[in-house]
Amino acid sequence: MPTLLEERIGGHLQPEIVRQVYAEMRDAPVKAASQMIAHRMKLVLDVLDDDRKRSVIWNCLKTWFEVYRGLCSRDRNSSKLTLEQVPDNVTRIAQNLGRSTPEHIKSWEELLIGFAVCRTRHLERPTLVLEGLRGADDTAVVLLPLQEWNASNGLFCTSSIKPGQDICLGGAEEVVFPGTGGCLILSLILKLPRKQGLDKQGASVVESCQGHS
Repeated sequence: MPTLLEERIGGHLQPEIVRQVYAEMRDAPVKAASQMIAHRMKLVLDVLDDDRKRSVIWNCLKTWFEVYRGLCSRDRNSSKLTLEQVPDNVTRIAQNLGRSTPEHIKSWEELLIGFAVCRTRHLERPTLVLEGLRGADDTAVVLLPLQEWNASNGLFCTSSIKPGQDICLGGAEEVVFPGTGGCLILSLILKLPRKQGLDKQGASVVESCQGHS
């Protein structure tokens, strides 16, 4: 079954990679032209113009897909998890959303439908995004903040997320943004079909966000 929002926070990226993307994109202008990833996100996220920084962002994406297993073995501290028990980022996202783990793919690029660097928008009030940030139930949206993310700068749950961690939503999962803004985020859209027999999710997310309304 899909997990609650706070339980979906996880992952890790090297601080230098996060800092590099943040430094390159923090002053980037809002992208004027619409694009596929921005269509539904524009209610709560401003998409930044990343055309000149694509190689920096692509390196960050590649690391996110590949690095989690090795880093967790060093950062686990008192955890009893062995290296083999730690899922990679994509497997972890699939488990959190109750999705099928991808199989028989030649490269991680096959899972990536779209990506963009975004900034959470300053809104006058909490905003409910109906039908999710993507509007497609066979996808997942992964939000990877490039700076500390909490309710004061746009996070939609009660926890905080450190730079380089991530949180995931189903592509058609309703979510309430609190109305605050300003956090810089790398947004990924992944192709992750739902397991057969699972009901459409969303109610638990709206309920967990009632404190922001």
